[in-house]
Amino acid sequence: MINRIPEKFSKASNLIFFVTLLKIVNIIILDYIPSHKIPLEMYGIVALFIVSGFVIRRGFKWMIYLMPLVMLFPWVLLQTNIFHVFKLNPLAGIVTGAQFFLQVIIMEILLISSKSTENS
Repeated sequence: MINRIPEKFSKASNLIFFVTLLKIVNIIILDYIPSHKIPLEMYGIVALFIVSGFVIRRGFKWMIYLMPLVMLFPWVLLQTNIFHVFKLNPLAGIVTGAQFFLQVIIMEILLISSKSTENS
């Protein structure tokens, strides 16, 4: 039998993959690739987002509670400051702001909509 995966999981995983794409674009914009100075943490963060996107797409409900940590990990580890990124490159600042906004939407999809479906 095939289990039906809730639509919120597929929406959240699509947004996670889009955030991952934005992270890769941000690496290119900030000229990490031409200078060959991609921090090891960036590889880990991109891999973490890809794996979490696939796990959420599979419908594992425990990822709802693990996702806030996955979302906070890049901001704490790299100490990303949107204003600092804006000073380096305004386009990279916009991309970083979009990443943050999409991560908030992902959390809303997973946490808020899961609480509302439990109550009904």
